[in-house]
Amino acid sequence: CDHDANFDWNQNWYADDSACASILKEIVLWLKLLIAEGPKYGYHPEPDKSYLIVHPDWVEEANKLFCEFKVNVVTGHRFLGGFVGGVEDTEKWIHEKVQVWSKAIQTLSKAAQSQPHLAYVSFTKSLQNEWSYIQRVVANVEKPFSLLKAIIVNDFLPSLFGNDLDNMEASIIMMSTHNGGLGIRDPVSTAETSFQSSHEGTLILSQAITLGGPFDMDKHEIQMKAVKNAFNAQHDQIEVAKADILIQTLPPSRQCTINRVRKGDCSTWLSMIPTQDNQFYMNAYEFRDSIALRYGRSPINMQGFCDGCSQPFDISHALDCKMGGLIGARHNESRDLNIDLINLSGLTQTVKEPVLKEPNQDGNNGLRVDWGVRGFWEFQKEALFDIRILNADTPSYLPKILFSYSTLQEMKKRPNTMMQQRQGEQLSLLLSQHVMVFLTMKQ
Repeated sequence: CDHDANFDWNQNWYADDSACASILKEIVLWLKLLIAEGPKYGYHPEPDKSYLIVHPDWVEEANKLFCEFKVNVVTGHRFLGGFVGGVEDTEKWIHEKVQVWSKAIQTLSKAAQSQPHLAYVSFTKSLQNEWSYIQRVVANVEKPFSLLKAIIVNDFLPSLFGNDLDNMEASIIMMSTHNGGLGIRDPVSTAETSFQSSHEGTLILSQAITLGGPFDMDKHEIQMKAVKNAFNAQHDQIEVAKADILIQTLPPSRQCTINRVRKGDCSTWLSMIPTQDNQFYMNAYEFRDSIALRYGRSPINMQGFCDGCSQPFDISHALDCKMGGLIGARHNESRDLNIDLINLSGLTQTVKEPVLKEPNQDGNNGLRVDWGVRGFWEFQKEALFDIRILNADTPSYLPKILFSYSTLQEMKKRPNTMMQQRQGEQLSLLLSQHVMVFLTMKQ
C-alpha cells in the first residue's frame, strides 16, 4: 500500500492472519487493496473464510457492501484466542467454553479417584491456565465462571482428597501454595483482576497499534514486569489477609499445622512435575496422606489402634509411640532417602552412620552421625550429616517455639570435638512433618 495515502483504519497482523478496524467503507477499500496487492508478496486472501464483526444495527448494510466478497458478517467472533463482539455474543461464547472446561474438570475428577497426584498436576499446570488466558483478554466475565468454581469445590477437590470438604477448607485450598493453598486458583476471583492487569501491562503495545506510532520493546517489557509485580503484590496482600481470617475459624491444632506450612515454605513439592524417573510420583495413598497432613486432617483408612502398644491410633501417636519401631523407621527412611539422592547426584563416596567416637567397654558414650559424603562442599573433603525428626504437633510443643534457640545450639555442639579431629564439615538437619532447619558448622 502507498503509505502516503490518507487511510483511516487500524490494522494488525499475527503470522498470516490479518485484521482491520474502521468504518465499513474504509474496510471495503482495505480488503480490495489486500486482494490486489497481497499475491505480489505471496499472501492470498480468502474472503469467504473471513469474518466481519459489526454492530447488530449495521448487519444489513454490511451484507450489501461485502456481498461480492462473500465475507461472513457476524455480530461477534473469536479473535486471537479472545472474543470481539457484543455482550450477548461474548457471554454465549464464554458459556460454550465454560461447558467444555466443566467436562474437562469432571473427567479429571474421575481420574483423581485413582491417580490424584497426576490429576492435580494436570489441573494446576495446564487446565486452569486455559481460562486464565481468556480472563486476561476478555473483560467482565466473572459470572460464567461461578459454574467452574462449583464443579471444582463439589467434584474435583473431594476426588483429590478422597473425602468431602466444607466450604471453609475449600476456600483455604483454593489459594497460592505459599499462603497455605494448593495453587488451585479460584476462577471467579481471578476473573476480576486478570483483564485489568493485562490491559495496563500491554498499554504501550496497544497504543502503538491503535495510534500507529513506534513500538519500544524495552519499554513494553518494563511496563509488563512492573504491572505484573504490582498486581501480584496486591493479590498476595489480599490473599494473606483472607487466609488469616479463614484459618482462625479452624481448631487450634489445625491452625498450628497450616501456619507452620505457610511460614516454613513447605510447598515446593507441589510444584514438581511427577515422573517415575525423578521419583516424585506419588500413588493415591501417598498423595492423599500428604495433603491430609498439610491441612491437619486425618489420613483416610487410618487404623484404629496402634499395633505396637494397642492404644488409640492417630497422627500424633504414630509419631510419638516408642513401641513398634515407628520412630526409628521414619528416621532411617529419611537417612536412606538422602543417601540415595546424593548417590543419584554423582557423589558416590558415601558412608552410612560413620563413627566419630567409639563407645566404651559398657557400650556407652559412643558418637556417630547419620551419613557422610566426600566432596559435598569441597573437593576430597568429608561432609557429615546428622538428622533429628520432631513431632511438631505433640501437645508439649503446641505452646512453644518449635525450633528453639537452645535446641539448635544443642545440635550444633553435639559432635563439635570429634568434628575438629576429623577435619570435616557438619550439616545438622532438624525436621518436623513439614519444616526443615539446616545447621551448618565447618571446621
